Amino acid sequence: MTESEGWLSLEETAIYLGMGKTALYALAREGRIPAKKIGKKWLFEKDGLDQWVRSARPLQSFFLDADFLIDGNDHLRDPQRDGYLRTYEFFRAGKNKAILQIPVGCGKTGLASLLPFGLAEGRVIVIAPNLQIKEGLYEAMDITNRQKCFWRKASVLSNDQMLSGPLAISTVP
Repeated sequence: MTESEGWLSLEETAIYLGMGKTALYALAREGRIPAKKIGKKWLFEKDGLDQWVRSARPLQSFFLDADFLIDGNDHLRDPQRDGYLRTYEFFRAGKNKAILQIPVGCGKTGLASLLPFGLAEGRVIVIAPNLQIKEGLYEAMDITNRQKCFWRKASVLSNDQMLSGPLAISTVP
């Protein structure tokens, strides 16, 4: 089976859906995305993927509708919580450009992970200045990484939300 026959490999599907291979593999293994395992390889039918995307809870509303815990969350550092709350108020007041600055060691990765909640419609892009920081950000926002996922460690989202919500398709390596 090949792409010309309407089937995609794991790598091709990750690119087609705009998501990380790790998250895609987890969805396939858990039976949460239409996939077939032939031998050791996962294959995905384009038509089935398109239907799955249309029927899934829209990612566009996830960050607005998620039941997240930031204000009053004791697992967050004060600069993370305060940075999020001030940013939320700033954008809700109709302003559209902001620069955030917090001291070294106060949790910039965590703050970047929090900022889409209540504010973002659809996907969010986070730009990192180097590969080491990019990898740290990826690990912090990768819901399949049980040890390093910031939302999980800081109890921002419940485990049920991370296992069933569209965040499973939003991480890109």
